Amino acid sequence: MSERLKIQIEFNKAVALYDNGLAHTHKGKKCRICGKPVWSSKSQYCWNCAVLSYRMFCTNKNIPDKAREAIWDYVRKNGYRCYYTGILLDLRDPHSPWYLVFDHWIPGDNRKVVITSSLLNDMKSDLSEDEFWCMIDQLANYRKYATPIKKIELKYWKRPYTRMLFQKEPVQGRPVRECRICGKPVRFKRSRYCVQCGIIRDRTQCENLGSAAVHGIWDYVRKYLYHCFYTKLELDLNDYNSPWYLSFDHRTPGIKREVVLTCVLFNEMKTDLSEEEFWYYVLQLDNYKKNGAKVRKKKLNYWYRLHPVEGI
Repeated sequence: MSERLKIQIEFNKAVALYDNGLAHTHKGKKCRICGKPVWSSKSQYCWNCAVLSYRMFCTNKNIPDKAREAIWDYVRKNGYRCYYTGILLDLRDPHSPWYLVFDHWIPGDNRKVVITSSLLNDMKSDLSEDEFWCMIDQLANYRKYATPIKKIELKYWKRPYTRMLFQKEPVQGRPVRECRICGKPVRFKRSRYCVQCGIIRDRTQCENLGSAAVHGIWDYVRKYLYHCFYTKLELDLNDYNSPWYLSFDHRTPGIKREVVLTCVLFNEMKTDLSEEEFWYYVLQLDNYKKNGAKVRKKKLNYWYRLHPVEGI
């Protein structure tokens, strides 16, 4: 019988006992990973390590053996704490933003896989650790001191933003009218929009944004042009492979009338957080990185993601 099959059978038995309220520990035998009592006299693991073992061997088959051993070494030394922040992780509730997930330390590279929370995994997105902390530092400085954010090259960014629209050739020669939003020349003779505003209009229709949200976006563009609502960073309207490409974000998750402009990267980092929650965790993470202060968990009012826990 293969090691993977043995672990899967053991895990299924553990889940059945836990679901029926029959789970218990055997004090005479210690878990081979953390030293706590095993959940069964025939098991090598406590409940938590049995769950993690199952997820590494049976549901995340792309994790190499060396990476698995490195995770076990980390757990032996630090327990079930986030690799990036040291925050205690949740192994039971897949709805929790603190639920334990696996993260590629370098995006796309299986050689080093670490454990972190579902929230931090979403915020880190396709960034390396250095890129992630650099963006947290810049966001915190913008929030505290209004320091302009500098765009950096993201080495591992591979998230194209699909546009789903049709573009027409701009008008040639002398323009017949000005764009009703920004005042630039219209993109073709019968249009009311320039090329950029026409593309944004097409995208608002493709993404089914409500009229209240669209009016709010146009009012913002008239005042600030195409700059990020949260950071005032100039947005990219042409390269939809860029992390700085313009995207629409619900300022408050689930509230369709509150849609603002931001870049794809910050949209990914904000994930299912409200604006207040996003800035709270940016400052918490910045304080942890610079001063070693503990990251304090805060209840997330709009977090509704069920992490794909592969049958757990």
